[in-house]
Amino acid sequence: MYILHHENLNSEVVPLIISWPEESNSPDLEQRILTSVSQYLADRNDVYQASSASLLAGNIEAEAKANLIEDESGDPMLELKVDYNRAWVQVRQALENAQINIVTSDRDQSIFNVQFAGIPEEDDGPSLIGRWFGSSDDEIAEVRDFSVRLLRTENVINVVTEEMEVSEDSSQLTEELLQVINDNLS
Repeated sequence: MYILHHENLNSEVVPLIISWPEESNSPDLEQRILTSVSQYLADRNDVYQASSASLLAGNIEAEAKANLIEDESGDPMLELKVDYNRAWVQVRQALENAQINIVTSDRDQSIFNVQFAGIPEEDDGPSLIGRWFGSSDDEIAEVRDFSVRLLRTENVINVVTEEMEVSEDSSQLTEELLQVINDNLS
């Protein structure tokens, strides 16, 4: 696949037949578009391969295909009883559905690097006095960097999360991130 970028700075009407140059006007833009289209096509291919049945629908068995469990040391993890390809696609879709920013992803390394601020608390909005004077009681949660890793074990894929810079509430936030992924699996 290749892309050729041609920018026409003239204010004239674009003719029906365009003479394309041999080289792009903007190699950087050409490369960004090519990378973006390639990633999109790769993701669509993954979705297509995994779409024969959704993770939680279709032929539902007695035992759930996704379970929040604890490992031997008591840390939470999400257990997916599907093959790796389906797990990768499902976790990516869950992150996208939850509108969690995926900073980078590496399928070969089985990792997503994401930004997450926790599950927003629902409240009734600003107080009456706050609305009168234009203030807000809302606190903006700090967005933090997390890794979401898929670990292949016997017959399951375990999804674990970890905050990049451990803080006082890391364990709560890593558990919330797993819960959000689980809630958004399709």
